[in-house]
Amino acid sequence: MLAPDPSPNITHDFLPVLQTRSFSEIVAGELFLPTGSIVCGDPFFLDGVRPFKEKVDPGRYPVIISIYKVEEGHHRIAFGRIRFSDIPAVRWQLAFMDDVTDEQIASIEPGEFYGYGVDAGLACFTDATSMELFDKSMDDFYKNHPVKNYYTDVLAPEFKVSSGDHPLSVPEGTWNNHFPVKGDDRNVVMFSSGWGDGTYPVYWGLDASGNITEMVTDFGVVGYDQ
Repeated sequence: MLAPDPSPNITHDFLPVLQTRSFSEIVAGELFLPTGSIVCGDPFFLDGVRPFKEKVDPGRYPVIISIYKVEEGHHRIAFGRIRFSDIPAVRWQLAFMDDVTDEQIASIEPGEFYGYGVDAGLACFTDATSMELFDKSMDDFYKNHPVKNYYTDVLAPEFKVSSGDHPLSVPEGTWNNHFPVKGDDRNVVMFSSGWGDGTYPVYWGLDASGNITEMVTDFGVVGYDQ
């Protein structure tokens, strides 16, 4: 459970967007969180990315991507969510990585946020231990295949199989549930980051009692013109 924060500057109201826009929701994968310590970021730039301050109960949770129709034949992922409960969120507050201090949080001005950077057009959710496994898997790959590329040779075929044939995906694939080590349940659920590279916020969605019901990353595709 999260206690309500007294600062209105770290809250955001998604209800006007969710109630007035139509989204296609797709389960991109079931995320295994063995420790409940979540990491969100660009999968190729996770080195040094810290997990969030709050933990959730260890378990398996669906990762849902909300796809918005920009125009005919043109779709973008607006939100990526981890859903922890069927109870809908009624309010949202910024999620902070565990190295952000209380003083930094208190200094946030309206419209500001602490987020994560994307430089490869992808975002992901994973467990802190799964991130370590993923990093080691890539290191081992390049040691054994120095002239190959992890995305081209490993991930691209997975993206194609996972989502390339879906009508709301690009032909190359838009989302993928990646298991760095065969036979190991630890995974990294990846998806395109809205318009692409940038810096994006993450929010905890809370129910009326203040319980965590979801985590959502917002790619700024909709809602900022209202």
